[in-house]
This record gives sequence, C-alpha cells and structure tokens, in this order.
Amino acid sequence: MSDLKELLASETLPLLANENLIGIGTGRTARTLIEKININKELFINKKFITSSIDSEIRLSNYGFNVLSLYIGVRPDIYVDSFDSLLLQKDINNSVMIKGGGAALFREKILASYSKHRVYIGEYTKIINRNSSIKIPIEVLPVAHKYVIDSLKEKGIEAKPRESDGKIGSVFSDNGNMILDLEIKNEIDLCELDKKLKNITGILETGIFCSNLIDKIVIARKEDEIEIVEKSSK
Repeated sequence: MSDLKELLASETLPLLANENLIGIGTGRTARTLIEKININKELFINKKFITSSIDSEIRLSNYGFNVLSLYIGVRPDIYVDSFDSLLLQKDINNSVMIKGGGAALFREKILASYSKHRVYIGEYTKIINRNSSIKIPIEVLPVAHKYVIDSLKEKGIEAKPRESDGKIGSVFSDNGNMILDLEIKNEIDLCELDKKLKNITGILETGIFCSNLIDKIVIARKEDEIEIVEKSSK
C-alpha cells in the first residue's frame, strides 16, 4: 500500500507547483507527501506552508521549509490532505468523507474551510458503501465529555474515548481536547448528522467532511491507475 501513497504524492506535486501558500494535512499519506516535497526541495523551498498538525509542522520545519502558524489566520492557496473513509458518488456534490484518524480533525476542518482550493488524496481501499458501519471521530471539550457521551447514548449513539496505542489513556488533539469515536450506520445522512452533533453542547467539531469542503479527490486504484473526481468549473 505504501506504493499507492508514493503514487498519490507524485500525482499531487504538480498541483502545488504554482501555489505560494500550501496547506498540508496529517497522517501517513501526508508524511509521504512531505517526503516527496523534500526530495524536490528546489521547487518548494521558496514557498510557505501551513499545517493541520504539530507533527506535519515539525517535519516540514526540520527539512528547512517556512511553516506559518495557524494563529496568524492566513488562507492557503491550496490544502492537501488524505481521508480515512470515503463515500464516493458519481456527483462529487453527494460525496462525503470521514477524517480525524490522526486526531487533527478540528484543525483540518479549519484549513479546509478557509483554503481557496481543497484536494484530498487516498487509496481505493478507503472507499465505503451505504451498508458500511463506520467510526466517526468528534472533538470534545474534556470537561464536557461525560455529558456528551450520555447525551449521545440517549439518542441511540454509542461514543467511546479513543485510546492511544502508544501510551496509556485517552487521545487528545493538538488543541488539548478529547477525541471520541462514534459507531454509526452509514445509511443515515452523514451531513445532517454533522449538524445535529454540533448542536450538542461540548462537541466542538466532527470528522464528517461534506461536499462544501471538497473540490477534488485523487484516488489511487492501482500502482499505475489514478482516478480524479472534481467539481465542475462552472
């Protein structure tokens, strides 16, 4: 599967070549893209970057790239990130993706909301169907997490604090908030669910990314096959 990540990274580089301020996401696919950017350093050394996680920020900084802070509020020309699950439709306006496997969903959604162009890259194995049961991460204010869990349970939704593989205890975001994972049947309207979840006090953001945050999706089908789904340029 690493070959597919390499393919995706190579396919993405030309999309970044003419942009000055580049947003980079989080996770293994983003790491592969960062490595590819560093290999082609002469093309990117004079560009500026902004990232959705401390991990990506450190990696780019260690390679000598100019990384800006999210706190200054600049809008990237392009934002590139991966996805954890993709409900793909022929019409991109009906496609939905789930993100937040790296616990950076809030910062990812900030960059996706304010970037001028949003591109998501991922392997075909992450495509799901309507009959799938999926995990949806939410970012929750720690002091409210028990209230949120109980409120969701009353609505028939099971929520569990995400446990870390690397240390004992719950996973927290770079913002210092707790990550909960919800088990959801995919036949429901995920975008409507996104709105309802954020009406619950204590839930700060969800990992549901609807079509308003998506401009282009690049999918690696095989080691030499790329599928691109994008919004029309009307």
